[in-house]
Amino acid sequence: MKILVSTPLFPPEVAYPAKFSKNFAKHLADGVYDVVVATFSDFPEKTEGVNILYAKKSHNLFIRLLKFYWLMLKVIPKVDLVILIQAGFSSFLTLLAVKIFRKRVVLKMKEDEASIRKLWRVEKLQQFISKNVDFILFENEVLKEKIISEYNLSGINVGVLEHPNMDDVMPYETPPNLPLERGGNNAQAHLDIQNQDWKNYTEKFLSYAK
Repeated sequence: MKILVSTPLFPPEVAYPAKFSKNFAKHLADGVYDVVVATFSDFPEKTEGVNILYAKKSHNLFIRLLKFYWLMLKVIPKVDLVILIQAGFSSFLTLLAVKIFRKRVVLKMKEDEASIRKLWRVEKLQQFISKNVDFILFENEVLKEKIISEYNLSGINVGVLEHPNMDDVMPYETPPNLPLERGGNNAQAHLDIQNQDWKNYTEKFLSYAK
């Protein structure tokens, strides 16, 4: 199966969508999946097993959005599943291309960006995306109930799945004050548990998505 992960941010950016998208794509690629990431970035961080397509953030807004949409038109016919990270411009442009090629689309939503940014156009964009995907996977029940109620998503399939810890721990590091069930002060044990958490998460995610 070939999977496209469309995300507004990717490392070296440090905000939520970037860290999540890298971890998610990396652990998808660790399995039997062919993974492509599409994002806005000038120098996206290389990730083993993941093909990264990007529109340069340094370009003006019109060129940046046009380039991203062109990338979507090229890659979407070749994939089996499209995963959108957050309901922003990257998801909107991806969704426009998906409508042409009729691929299955899953939206991963962690935050209500319209409420956070308090912009009318963001709310309308988020509502449009939410109403035009096949499945929405929310980070928690509170967000799920809020979005379903506000956007009247009674006909959309939804689920809830909290993502794992995204701390980047290396085997030679000692994470402070970790509980014993998370490996205690043994960094390698913590890393092994973290990797298993992500493996379980990606498997559950795809069980919803298929």
